[in-house]
Amino acid sequence: MMEIASNDASTTEMSQSGSAESLAATATSIGKQAKDLVTARISDGAGKSAAALGDVAEALHETSKQLEGNIASPYVEKAASELDRLANFVRNADGAEITSSVEGFAHREPLLFLGGAFAIGLFGARFLKSSSHRRAVARPEFS
Repeated sequence: MMEIASNDASTTEMSQSGSAESLAATATSIGKQAKDLVTARISDGAGKSAAALGDVAEALHETSKQLEGNIASPYVEKAASELDRLANFVRNADGAEITSSVEGFAHREPLLFLGGAFAIGLFGARFLKSSSHRRAVARPEFS
């Protein structure tokens, strides 16, 4: 009778071990699928982002020219050059390369990364709020 109980316990442990391994494999698979989806989304939006960054960089170049002789002019020009460089990177890199670069930056400079993520979140929320307000004004609901 003792051997049967021992065999049952052994079978239960093997079953639980197999379930844990299966759960870990499923979690790994879901994580890979999520990362692939994010990478694809980044690739899709990279062209728009690069164009927007290029527009901002061009505006900063113009501002720097207007500030010629002002103490702020070199700083504005430096910011414009860095935005140009970022726009070119985003335009020419694939989604996996962008993701890898962002991950590397987050590991090297966690505070700057979190501050940037917070700022992007604020701007995104502001944009969504203003665009939803414009849609509501443009299409009044009738009761």
